[in-house]
Amino acid sequence: MPDGALWTVEFQHERAQLMRRGSERERRLFAFFRDDLGHLRRAVVVEELKSAATDADLRLAWESAERLDAVR
Repeated sequence: MPDGALWTVEFQHERAQLMRRGSERERRLFAFFRDDLGHLRRAVVVEELKSAATDADLRLAWESAERLDAVR
């Protein structure tokens, strides 16, 4: 990635089963990016990305991902 670190990605659906107007709402798909130093990022991605992600798709998702750890 542009920061020079090696990142791994894991896809995971939202775990909350929230109810809206009597029906289950659609669960979002997250891409969690982790590097070997323990940094973590999370991005909401489209379902199709889970099975057909290209390197360019993952790079775009990583660049817009929310940082979940403190910036060091």
